Amino acid sequence: EGVYVGTPMPEPSLNVNVSPGWKDMGFQSNDPCTDFRAMGLLGLHCLHYHATNYPPRVRSIVHAGKPHRDFPYAAVGINLVAAL
Repeated sequence: EGVYVGTPMPEPSLNVNVSPGWKDMGFQSNDPCTDFRAMGLLGLHCLHYHATNYPPRVRSIVHAGKPHRDFPYAAVGINLVAAL
């Protein structure tokens, strides 16, 4: 089970590496690993920290980005870490 599984979106739980559900969480593709190319583990740790410490806020951000993904939570979070 992955570190991001179930944190911001408990239903349905994503327990696979490649799934269309990752796009719903704001990743750019069905494989979230491809979004971490620029930031690697630091990007993952920052997203995980935010999702585990502020789950209601993360849920609202993730759900606000649906269905058009105007605010892709994961992609924006990774890019913000890169900008720092």
